[in-house]
Amino acid sequence: DGLFATLIADGVAERPLYEAAVDVQGQLQSETPPRILHADGVSWPLLTYDFLALKIATDTFLEWWPKFAGLPEFGADAIAEWDALWEPVFRRGEAGANVFTHRDFHAQNLLWLPERKGAARVGLLDFQDALRAHPAWDLTHLLQDARRDVSPELESAMLDRFLAARPTLDREAFIGDYRALAASNAARILGRVFARQALL
Repeated sequence: DGLFATLIADGVAERPLYEAAVDVQGQLQSETPPRILHADGVSWPLLTYDFLALKIATDTFLEWWPKFAGLPEFGADAIAEWDALWEPVFRRGEAGANVFTHRDFHAQNLLWLPERKGAARVGLLDFQDALRAHPAWDLTHLLQDARRDVSPELESAMLDRFLAARPTLDREAFIGDYRALAASNAARILGRVFARQALL
């Protein structure tokens, strides 16, 4: 009952919730991500959301969107152009992959726990796909949420809040990476999540 998406739909003010979520990002990213994760007697490596992983995820658009939209498959020239357009995005995504990333950080996976203090007021669900990734990645899920509309004004304010807490980041470079990775994620969602699921 305390999911951010549910509370906001019921009329709870969204800005304080988003501020708390952005603050959680700041706290998570202030910690050096471990190389190995341990839980309940099991250990596994914290993998990196690298060039190949970003490319495979984004390329699902090439495979599934034409089938969904009734279009011919992309030809070799179009695929080569696609690859050339995305290559610098994936390179920067991998080069900046230095923080612990939830990877599915959005209003339906965040739980408001007001009896707690500070960052602990935000419970995190569906974190099993966590990776080491670019610091913009989780913000793209939160602020360009495929499941609900986030106003441009709220998005801008939350980016300002995040960057104010991370003064060592180059603002212009970060915003460029944020927008490019958000576009990559949108292509992934259109291809793998929407088109593929509609067809299967």
